[in-house]
Amino acid sequence: MEGKYVIIDLRTMDFMKDKDGIIKYYDTEEEAGIVCGVYEHENAWILKLIYNHIEDKDETWFKTTRDKDGNRIYMESNDGVIFDNRK
Repeated sequence: MEGKYVIIDLRTMDFMKDKDGIIKYYDTEEEAGIVCGVYEHENAWILKLIYNHIEDKDETWFKTTRDKDGNRIYMESNDGVIFDNRK
């Protein structure tokens, strides 16, 4: 997707989509601009996609439990318990 363009209609805050409801991607800014003109969008953004963030499924996560005063009493990660101060 990097280097592609999408159109957002600012009246509806929705992406330009195909007949199946899938977001349309354009290869050039000029192509996206022409589409805006053809569809007579009164107010639209043409956005260049520069980065596709994908979460690493093997990434370490943490879950923290705090008491009513906000003190950390228990912490665990996908690797196991790393802090346990429960009474």
